Amino acid sequence: IIMLGHMIKRAICNKWMVLACTVSIAIIYYEILLGWIPIRGMIKEPEYYNGLAQMVWLFSLCSYYTFAGMFPGLAYGSSLLEERNSGYLNYVKNRISLKKYMGYKVIAVGISGAVSTLIPYLSVAVPFSFFTRNSSVKFSKDFAELIWNRVITMWGEPAVYILRGLLMVLFGILWAELALLLSMVIRNKYIVYILPFVIYQILWIALPHAVSPIFMIGYDYDYNDSLIRPYLLFAIYIVGVVLAIWFLFRRQKKHEKI
Repeated sequence: IIMLGHMIKRAICNKWMVLACTVSIAIIYYEILLGWIPIRGMIKEPEYYNGLAQMVWLFSLCSYYTFAGMFPGLAYGSSLLEERNSGYLNYVKNRISLKKYMGYKVIAVGISGAVSTLIPYLSVAVPFSFFTRNSSVKFSKDFAELIWNRVITMWGEPAVYILRGLLMVLFGILWAELALLLSMVIRNKYIVYILPFVIYQILWIALPHAVSPIFMIGYDYDYNDSLIRPYLLFAIYIVGVVLAIWFLFRRQKKHEKI
């Protein structure tokens, strides 16, 4: 447990996490301040704008998604490779079993990925929620046709903030674990940093929107579409990547490559 806590601390308290969150927030707020979000009007006359609707549109169309695949693995995704190259892994072997170490590593990497996407999301969701509370305006006709309007009908507006935040968390976990998987087969950490972004761009083109882990974080489907689908698909993808990590770990351990 002490080792797990140490890993989690290293996973979220490092300069790469700061860089990932800072660049993500900068991209998002560039869209807010210089893009099509009417931020000045929202500040001067908040009663005439609905912050929840503006946030949904922002996270559906923001250019952050063009780069989002490279941020989750930046903080800790390549840590296994770095610990192997530095000799730190040999020190760890004398304290805990490799099996337990790898289990802790998967957990810590997942947490780091979740934090790297959750912090940028909260940087928008929290302030925009104040505009929602102060607004006398409900939703436009376009918003009324989205699945999130159904969520509001069933559970209220806070549920939209929570469920969209959960999509960001699952996205971060998936891409961080993918970076960990790549670090097990690639010996250059800079390639490990870049390759998830390349895979991200390929999947953007290759996969249909309905099953793409890229478009699911900007989930803005129609009112009657499945609400559970993006969460279920994220869970399947994450489990698939973690199983691949575990299979590769057992294979490398058997051949004494780790």
